[in-house]
Amino acid sequence: MYDPDIEISGVKLEMTISNIYIFNIYKAPSGNFTNFLLLENILKLFMNPNTEFIIGSDTNINYLVDTYMKS
Repeated sequence: MYDPDIEISGVKLEMTISNIYIFNIYKAPSGNFTNFLLLENILKLFMNPNTEFIIGSDTNINYLVDTYMKS
């Protein structure tokens, strides 16, 4: 599936005590910021008490501009 706003790749490490998900996330500079915020919903799919996340990213977000309301 192709999404112009966000790219995610990940690996799951199954350990005896917990599971570790390693995600790499990319948001294109022209990507829709509101759609990028859906990342939280994606991570919730994997959450449970024995889960840890390592997230690396290249989010291309300009914090000097109010991009939250733009679409």
